[in-house]
Amino acid sequence: MSTNMTLPNYILFYNEEIDAICSLQLLAEHLPRVITIPYYWKWVILSLHNSLQGFMVLSLHDTPNILDKKSAKVWNESDKTEQISYKPRKLDYFMELYAKIKSDAMNLRTDSKSFIPNSTQDKSVKNLNAFRNKFVHYIPSSSAFNMKARAKVVLDVIPIIEFLAFESNNVSLYKEGSREQVAGLCIMAKNEVSALLKHYGA
Repeated sequence: MSTNMTLPNYILFYNEEIDAICSLQLLAEHLPRVITIPYYWKWVILSLHNSLQGFMVLSLHDTPNILDKKSAKVWNESDKTEQISYKPRKLDYFMELYAKIKSDAMNLRTDSKSFIPNSTQDKSVKNLNAFRNKFVHYIPSSSAFNMKARAKVVLDVIPIIEFLAFESNNVSLYKEGSREQVAGLCIMAKNEVSALLKHYGA
């Protein structure tokens, strides 16, 4: 490395928009690898879960809206008294956030829309969360899973991300080119999953 190169002490590594989009990008990158290396399904599931959570947070962006009940209560009380609370705040649980995007909690603007799932999406989101929890809270063991079923979960969840990003009217992506990037990644992911289902004979 050149000695006269100046590196910044701090970089913008993380915010909710970057997190949601980077997770979606990782999903699109990992999907083609699962045919030759099935282990990559772990990273597909983790990326998809994190991206959906990120877009749910973006669409519920009013702060008390995304917190669990205890944290929201503390926030609301400090807001009324105009006193800053230094108690740690906790993001609401994944399935609670999912329930909120289907509820009046999405009514943040006059043109806001809540998510209305199709006949299989509720089950797919529940399964996604269960798969993710199994990977994250891994207990050493041997296990097998149905890759076709996992592929169908991905195919069900991507349209939820698309709805939140482009149809809910609650998500503002501020980085230049982000909307186009998200749209392209969603198309890429859906195409890869369709190819996987053909490969698995679905």
